Amino acid sequence: MVVIFLPSAAAIGVMQERMAWPSRCTVQAPQSAAPQPNLVPVMPSVSRRAQRMGVPGSTSTVWVLPLTLRVLMDRFSVGWAGICKGSVTGSVGARHRKRLPFLTLVLPFPMFFRFQGLSQNSPALQSGMSIERLAHDIGRIARIDGDHSTAIPQLSLHRRSGKTDPMPCIYGLGLAVVAQGGKQVTVGEQVLDYGMGQSLLITADLPVVAHVTRADAARPFMCLFLALDARALMQQAAEMDLPPVPRDEAPRAISLTTLDASLLDAAIRLVRLLDEPALVASLAPLIQQEIMVRLLSGPHGPYLRQLVSAGSPSHQIAQAMAWLTQNYVHDVLMDELAARVHMSPSTFRLHFRHFTGMSPLQYQKHLRLQQARHLMLHQALDAGSTAARVGYESASQFSRDYSRLFGAPPQRDIKRMRHPPAESAGTAAH
Repeated sequence: MVVIFLPSAAAIGVMQERMAWPSRCTVQAPQSAAPQPNLVPVMPSVSRRAQRMGVPGSTSTVWVLPLTLRVLMDRFSVGWAGICKGSVTGSVGARHRKRLPFLTLVLPFPMFFRFQGLSQNSPALQSGMSIERLAHDIGRIARIDGDHSTAIPQLSLHRRSGKTDPMPCIYGLGLAVVAQGGKQVTVGEQVLDYGMGQSLLITADLPVVAHVTRADAARPFMCLFLALDARALMQQAAEMDLPPVPRDEAPRAISLTTLDASLLDAAIRLVRLLDEPALVASLAPLIQQEIMVRLLSGPHGPYLRQLVSAGSPSHQIAQAMAWLTQNYVHDVLMDELAARVHMSPSTFRLHFRHFTGMSPLQYQKHLRLQQARHLMLHQALDAGSTAARVGYESASQFSRDYSRLFGAPPQRDIKRMRHPPAESAGTAAH
């Protein structure tokens, strides 16, 4: 009998995308020759062909591990002989590589392949399985493309079945977790590419340009976004014994990191809670509090602690951004805004640009134009009246700024938004 080993999708996803490759691999003989789980029989001719290739020993049972060893060899530039350390008595000769491109290694007796440090109970492997479960749960609820609100007001689910065009938008304070696919977010001059198993934390209302980069009908882009409350974060941080934020830590409004298993587990439980509507009101706040605790104590923690630490540069800039969000219609002198948050004008401009990727005036302009687009799209206002509503004195200047940001004049852009092309339908999801 001949069998071939096909790693599960979860294991492949973990090995290829989300974890570091092990430094070496070992081959071990099982206690019995009984077929192992996840092994699929192939044609017996493979065994006979292996015999003709000079593989020593009995080939009545041959186990083949094509993908795993192929990727390892490519990764480490390891030859066919000696790729594994252990009880391997023969290997496929170099002259047969082209003859059997799919046959990476033939073992002369029943064996199984084990990565050092990657057992069935490995946290990395479990994390890979969990992120696939999260993608499945999101897809089960968000069955069509779009942005889906849920019974948990702070939680939204996002799905796209294809790549999207770059879309200027504003991200609010919250956590985005990508369960499948990938996307790109541009903040000022900073470009962030992130995908399956990564989390993006936004600590303030931030103008960005975002678009989905990896998605198709078979494996659509899946993402959840959990809005966070600044006051709840401050209260939670005050109750925790957290290390102080290093003074040399640069303030940032956006943070990208790999999702740890504990935070991923909490996210899965929050999504699955939607299947139990009667328990949402009681359990959702508890899971959300757990997520805040894990964010404050995890890799995102320093940026959140900067935000909630009174007197820190991040806290002062966040105050200025909040004021601009509420008063974007009014012209304001930046020196006055700096004084409002107790910073010198030069220090204020420096920290504001580092935190948001743009100057205070650019930030105010983004707020005005995003609100103008919302008004024209949802209230059917014309460009002239909209310009005045958001603080522009010149309709022509408004049209120029709008075209520069959104790539088209107001009327054409709104028409495009209402009737998007099929291949780029949908806004940029979190």
